[in-house]
Amino acid sequence: MRPIPIGQFAATTISPNNDNTWTEVAPSAAGMKADRLEQVTDWLASRLSDRHFGAQLVVLRGGRVVLDRSVGFTNRDHARVTPRDRFIVCSLGKPFAALCVHLLAERGLLALDKPVSVYWPEYGQHGKQGVTVRQVLQHRTGSP
Repeated sequence: MRPIPIGQFAATTISPNNDNTWTEVAPSAAGMKADRLEQVTDWLASRLSDRHFGAQLVVLRGGRVVLDRSVGFTNRDHARVTPRDRFIVCSLGKPFAALCVHLLAERGLLALDKPVSVYWPEYGQHGKQGVTVRQVLQHRTGSP
């Protein structure tokens, strides 16, 4: 695996772990602008340059990897972050999941006041058959 410098966008084989390999496609092949993606990676790198932590940014479009960049350090010894490094993300996905739910509701594809079991039948077990999507979003289901 050869590292890709920030700002260089070329078709490159990358391997985030030992059992998965994918090809990074040129942004133009996915209808994106390379200079805009470069701005994002440069911004991310600038935010981490003087700190003792790193990040990885992966952009997918149309099922293809358009960008995979690792920036910063994994520890105080300044070991560089690589695509093989793992990050603890905790609850970072919650706002994005909520955004998706609200977009579906806005488009009429999901109703906030219907039971979750309408969309996910297995959820409606053990006394949870009446729990609504809205209650889940408000953390009012009584579930741990």
